[in-house]
Amino acid sequence: MSKLTILGPQFSTFVRTIELVCRYKNIPYQVGMEYEGTSLEFRDSQHQKLHPFTKVPVLIEGDFILPETVAIATYLNDKQGPDIFPAETKDKAKNLAWVSMISQYVYQHLISQYLLELRFPKGENGAIRMDVVEQQKPIAQATLEKLEAQISDQGFFIGEQFTLCDALLLPILTYVFALPEPFSIHQNTPKLAQYLDRVSALNFVQGVLTLPQE
Repeated sequence: MSKLTILGPQFSTFVRTIELVCRYKNIPYQVGMEYEGTSLEFRDSQHQKLHPFTKVPVLIEGDFILPETVAIATYLNDKQGPDIFPAETKDKAKNLAWVSMISQYVYQHLISQYLLELRFPKGENGAIRMDVVEQQKPIAQATLEKLEAQISDQGFFIGEQFTLCDALLLPILTYVFALPEPFSIHQNTPKLAQYLDRVSALNFVQGVLTLPQE
């Protein structure tokens, strides 16, 4: 059997999503930016051959190459192990709707437009653009509150089963809930905090959701 590689840096939330899927299904894998014995650089020509838009993750399994998080997770779900989608048709459809919303809007509002401005500032001399932060902070807070209103009381984000929604959401929440004052935005989302603590303690999750400084 070919060794499964998740191409991308381990700090990427989407790379961590695929790690969680692999660990949940007990699929051996490795993570890194090496392909065919060569270390790739972001957006170089070799990276573009693996992903037309030079994003991560990319799954490499022998000569099979597959980009994009949801496609990779769906492929992995057909391997042996527990499903990451509900069995009932309507439940699966609802789950996929939230997969789409988390991977697009939630990621955009919490990571792309807010957290990355704090972690990788684009202001003069590397300074945080406080005007951007102040503009995006209420949007990020409102997004968290939408998740707070949606979250299930049954153990996971939707229902009693770990799904791709959880695998997408947990890495995002880990970073967002670690933001210090005055940038913290999770004060009004206690159910999300409990959810993050509860699911992060599961054996297959431990070791994946570390913060970069750790």
